[in-house]
Amino acid sequence: MTERRVAVERETGLHARPARAVAEAAADFEATVTVASGDRTARAESPLELTALGVERGEAVVVRARGDDAESALDAVADVLAGEDS
Repeated sequence: MTERRVAVERETGLHARPARAVAEAAADFEATVTVASGDRTARAESPLELTALGVERGEAVVVRARGDDAESALDAVADVLAGEDS
């Protein structure tokens, strides 16, 4: 398993559109990806779980990935959270 701490720099935090973008990015890889905020964890493939984390702009999350494409999946999800896909 690989993990990275990422600051969420999306203007709206981790709300509906960014959560969908994270889910789409995670779905492109052979990996299980999660996003954690405090003691709560969400599957990256689930926009509903991601929005339930309630992460605002500037907050840090921990992204974890496991599987054949773990590194690539981690990079893709981290880029979306950092706002690098816009």
